[in-house]
Amino acid sequence: MTAVLRQIDESAALFALCGDRQLLCQLAQIFAEDAPIMLRDLESSVISNDIELALRLTHSLKGLTSMFFAETSTASANRMEKELRRGASEYLRQRTDELKCSVEALVGELQTLGYIA
Repeated sequence: MTAVLRQIDESAALFALCGDRQLLCQLAQIFAEDAPIMLRDLESSVISNDIELALRLTHSLKGLTSMFFAETSTASANRMEKELRRGASEYLRQRTDELKCSVEALVGELQTLGYIA
């Protein structure tokens, strides 16, 4: 049987919230509602070359994913943020797709773990 690679560090997230599972559930629910909108807006901003908006959205997503100690999603957002700051536009769509997949996987994981209804 293959081990499932988790994004969320459940222990660290709960520790940061003083063990408050209900609060983690509330944060996960808010994240699950906001992330798709932010990702849609991020895709649009990259297409329209609105780098300032893309940078704000990427930074926000990085902060949100870090609440769950989700290293994969946070690292993906960090890579995109660096590309945006450098003005490297050639890989932005690829980075956007990478971040989108990672965040969607995180939402799915939070749902599977029972943090999202």
